[in-house]
Amino acid sequence: MVKYVNENYDKDLKLKDITKMVYLNSEYFSRLFKKEVGCTYAEYLTRVRIEAARKYLSNPALTIADVAKKIGYQDPNYFSKVFKKVVGVSPTEYRLSLGMTQNEQPSI
Repeated sequence: MVKYVNENYDKDLKLKDITKMVYLNSEYFSRLFKKEVGCTYAEYLTRVRIEAARKYLSNPALTIADVAKKIGYQDPNYFSKVFKKVVGVSPTEYRLSLGMTQNEQPSI
């Protein structure tokens, strides 16, 4: 399941759909996942998405909304809230820490 999440984090990965794929009830799957991975399914999915977001945010050609969609969030405001909670700064502040602004064009 970890491999599946790592390869499909950009899709709508609901716990109930995942558990149907592996023929387990969600409570059992959640306990097993936490025991094996060390965090809940939702925490792991968020971690994978935020790591991908960090990479995408280094591309000035992508807007914050573009990055949000690329990692599976349809609402850029919700993405920004989650990003700030996990990373400690907003996506815009993260970009500034990389020395770039959202309006920069990529160098060719």
